[in-house]
Amino acid sequence: MGVILHDDPNKYDNLYVVKKEVAREKGLSGEPYFYKLPGGNYISQARMSTGENLLISILHSLNIVRKKRIAHNDGRPCIIFLDEIELALHASALRRLVYFLQKISNELDLSIFFSTHSIELIRGIKPQNIYYLTKQIDGSISVSNPCYPAYATRNLYSDDGYGIDVVIFVEDDVAKCIIERILLEKDFINNIRIKVLPTGGWTNTIMLAHDVISSRLLLKNTKIILILDKDIERDVPAFMANNKKYKYINPDYLPISSLEKYLKEKLIINVDSQLVKKLDNYLFQRKPLSSILQKYKAETDISKDTDGKTLYGYLINELKAIRKEREDLVEIIVKYLMETDRNIVDTLADYLKKKIDADTL
Repeated sequence: MGVILHDDPNKYDNLYVVKKEVAREKGLSGEPYFYKLPGGNYISQARMSTGENLLISILHSLNIVRKKRIAHNDGRPCIIFLDEIELALHASALRRLVYFLQKISNELDLSIFFSTHSIELIRGIKPQNIYYLTKQIDGSISVSNPCYPAYATRNLYSDDGYGIDVVIFVEDDVAKCIIERILLEKDFINNIRIKVLPTGGWTNTIMLAHDVISSRLLLKNTKIILILDKDIERDVPAFMANNKKYKYINPDYLPISSLEKYLKEKLIINVDSQLVKKLDNYLFQRKPLSSILQKYKAETDISKDTDGKTLYGYLINELKAIRKEREDLVEIIVKYLMETDRNIVDTLADYLKKKIDADTL
C-alpha cells in the first residue's frame, strides 16, 4: 500500500487490522483496519483519505483471493473484476497499482479485469489487454480487442494541451514503428509536432479518422494522414462504397502487409535465410527458430493459415517462454525492413514528405 500510494514501502508500517474474532467480540463487522498516528492515536479506515480507504478495500479483497489461491489451486481460471479503480488515486499511484495487479496476476494465475475512464492509465496498457465495449443501436454489446489507446479514448491532444501539427493514423505498433523510423531517419520532425497513432484494424483507422474530422477534435490546421497495411488495399474501395460517409478519406499504404503475413512470407513461403539468421541470433536463443517452424509445419495446415496468425502464435508463445515481448520481434523486423527494402521505404518517405509539406490534406 505504501509503495502504491507514496512509492514508500515503509509508509504504512503502523497499519493494523482487527482480527475477525476480536472484531466480532467488539460488535464490529468485517475486519476493520486502523492506522496508528505518530502521537499514538488511531484512526479507522473510514476516516482515512478516500484513496487510502478504497485501496485498503481492494488490497484486502485481493489478499483473500491470494490465500485461497495458494491453499487450493486446481488449475481452473480465477477471474477478478474491479470497477473504476482510478477513483481518488493520483496518476502515479494508479500506474503503480496496475503494475502490482500485473505482478500478482502472473504469480497467482489470475485474470484481473478493471474498468476505467483514466486516459493516463489506458495509454500505459498494451492493446491486447484493452477491451473496448460499445453498445449498439439494437442494445447488443460489441467488444473490440486488441484495442489501441487512441481508439479507446479518442484523445488526440498532447499532454501539454497545445495540440499537434500532423496526426498520422496507422493500424498497429508495427506500422507506428516503421513511420517513426522514417521520420527520424529523414529528419522530417523539424520544428513540427507529429503524432503517430495506432488504432487497431484498418476499419477502426478509417472510422476514427472520420470521427476526428467530423467532430473537429483537432485544431483547425492540424493535418491528418492515413496509412494502412498493404494487404487490405483491395478491400478498401468496397468498404468505402458501402459506407459513403467515408468516401472523402484517401488512405495510403505501407510497403508491407501485416506483420503476421510478412513473417509467413519470409519464414515459410519464400524463406529469407538472412532474416532467419538475424532472428535466431538476437531473439530465439532458447530454441532454434528452425525447430519452431518445423513444429508449426507438422501441426498446422499451412494452406489454411492464410493470414499467418497461427504461425505468429507459435512465435509469440516461444517469446513468452523466454520472457520476451512482441515489441522485441517488431523492433528486429522493422530494422531489417529498413535495411533491406530501401526502394519501398524511400517511396513511403517521399509520400510522407509531400503530405507533411502540403498546405492542405
